[in-house]
Amino acid sequence: MDGRAVSVAPDVAALHRRFDYLVPAHLDDRAVLGASVRVVLHGRKVNGWIMGEAEGTSAALRPIEAVRGLGPNAELLELASWAAWRWASTPARFLRAASPDRNVASLPKAPRLGHLEPVAGVRAPSSPLPALSVLTLGAVEDPLPLVVDLLQRIEAGASLLVVAPTDAFAQRLVARLGRLGLPVAGPGPDQWAQARAGWPLIVGTRSAAWLSVPVLGAALILDAHASTLREEGAPTWSAFGVLRERCGRAGVPLLVATPCPTPELAHASSPVVAPGSVGRRAWPVVTVCDLGDEDPRLGLLSDQLTRLCRRALAEDGPNPKVVVLLNRTGRSKLLVCRSCRAVAVCTRCEAAVQLTAEQLSCPRCHATRPVVCQGCGATAMKQLRVGVTRLAEQLTALLRAEVTEVTAATDTGPVGPVVVGTEAVLSRFRRCRLVVVADVDQHLVAPRMAAADEALALIVGAARMVGARSDARAGSLLLQTRLPQHRVVQGVVAGDVGGVLDHELEQRRRLGLPPYSAIARLRGPGARAAVAALEASGGVDGVEVEPGTWWLQASTTEALCDALGRLDRTGEPVVVQVDPDGI
Repeated sequence: MDGRAVSVAPDVAALHRRFDYLVPAHLDDRAVLGASVRVVLHGRKVNGWIMGEAEGTSAALRPIEAVRGLGPNAELLELASWAAWRWASTPARFLRAASPDRNVASLPKAPRLGHLEPVAGVRAPSSPLPALSVLTLGAVEDPLPLVVDLLQRIEAGASLLVVAPTDAFAQRLVARLGRLGLPVAGPGPDQWAQARAGWPLIVGTRSAAWLSVPVLGAALILDAHASTLREEGAPTWSAFGVLRERCGRAGVPLLVATPCPTPELAHASSPVVAPGSVGRRAWPVVTVCDLGDEDPRLGLLSDQLTRLCRRALAEDGPNPKVVVLLNRTGRSKLLVCRSCRAVAVCTRCEAAVQLTAEQLSCPRCHATRPVVCQGCGATAMKQLRVGVTRLAEQLTALLRAEVTEVTAATDTGPVGPVVVGTEAVLSRFRRCRLVVVADVDQHLVAPRMAAADEALALIVGAARMVGARSDARAGSLLLQTRLPQHRVVQGVVAGDVGGVLDHELEQRRRLGLPPYSAIARLRGPGARAAVAALEASGGVDGVEVEPGTWWLQASTTEALCDALGRLDRTGEPVVVQVDPDGI
């Protein structure tokens, strides 16, 4: 059969190989680079992507069964191969992310961008724009002026790609940009085709980092600290990692905006820029309640919480008026001294310690010490834990008001004036008179490398529900803690969290943790053998953190990814997560 031969990457997660197929004459005009096709592989029909022309002859090749529609452009085909190396996976995983959810046979006509009026507010760094900039915004700073400013500064005919942390955030931004008369390709079934056609402004969530555009002018990541911008399951790719490589290859600027830059972001871009009105007025009114000074019999129901709740309930305002945040999911059990009620933390890395084998052990850095309180020298400890349901019951009795419980598994219908819930409440309600973070300590000293970052992210979300102190309609934020002098708490009160970032960078440098090294998590039946083989090849070190789960550490990301690229996946199954969360 005559025709041209093409190389196809099958949409099979475990396959790294490409296979050659013949393009029948009736499909020749549609079988373009990146097109999604249907082929027969080992006796079954699978989807795949055309990766280029085949080098060999077309004789005796099996023909392509069908061309399903358009797929990733040449830029993203190459990027998918890089991402497979970077996150120890296969190109098919990323080509799937770069493909439309439904078949696209043709593209719409892209609109033109008209005259743009500047919007007062935060601006990008002065021209020319640097290759990578991390911009520190206030917790309640409006990102819309930054989007408009950046759109004005890219070349005509190019597209600005904006990545937001959640679909709700993206939809609100799209609606506001639309009211300015800007043509926006927002989240929805038509976004992929609109982006591929060259819409001048594209706003989406994490997956938007893989949208094909004819000409990329710049990219902007909003709330870059958010955990939603990183894939939880393997491969653990992040929007920042993908866009940093993508913009670098295209030679266009990448801007990252966040109220609380993470050590990874700061290490990638130095210095961190603060272009807007960052300071106390860009944060809400913050009150700190020291639970160490409260009657221990009250638990989390401090006198200050009770007083502020009753004041908020007496005022006019939105529904709910009070939100009490207690993030029960993934919570560690805190040890507290029975005598002075100080939280027991590691003397090396400041994470919460656990009581094991009659000693205090740190699950993060594995340091151990005797069961002795650092504050008063006492040897008796107790564990603290209260869940959302119990707290809701206690508040109902205390405030004599209707209290609604909200978690990720709760369908939010009508709610009362008081809501108690996990961090799911942050995405379900826009404004309220009072937000209470009932137990900040469970985040501040969690046995994870990113504990301070996660605590700040949670507080930023709570701050946005009450508004800036400069707004006459703003509410207030109450933080309950036994660590009132902690740098995160003090930074939030001062409206300046730069000291938190400096401390985290220094601590990670001292402990040899990312971004000063690179870590992967290996788990599964084949993890032990895989780690042993990689250690034998040199350049990496492994440690078993729990049965069946290993950390693999290297001095650089390149060394780690090169080592993982040599991993033999034909034996027992092993799950590899590069740069995992929760370590």
